[in-house]
Amino acid sequence: MKTFMNEPDVCIICFKGPKNEPMNGEERNDPFSKPHRSRTEDEEKKLMENAKMVEVPLVGHHVSYFPEKIAFVHYECHKVIHETPLTTWIQYNDGNARKSSTGKNN
Repeated sequence: MKTFMNEPDVCIICFKGPKNEPMNGEERNDPFSKPHRSRTEDEEKKLMENAKMVEVPLVGHHVSYFPEKIAFVHYECHKVIHETPLTTWIQYNDGNARKSSTGKNN
């Protein structure tokens, strides 16, 4: 049974809500695509003035697989959890994700 540690409206790491970001790749309707080159300050300002803004939802991070505990976090906060690593938020062993997807828990 899944247990959610927080609601998907506040990141459990930084305590902030989902972010609103300009839709980059609007021609592909892809809010997660990033520009291929750096923009000048004027280009960035114009983009922000004319941009269609999208809410980027929080992602589910598995704190544990057995039992299954999920925390909602920003994508950037999720990267910090794994890069640091923040062991409070990683309570599983290598291979647990694979075992969880196949239905094995030993």
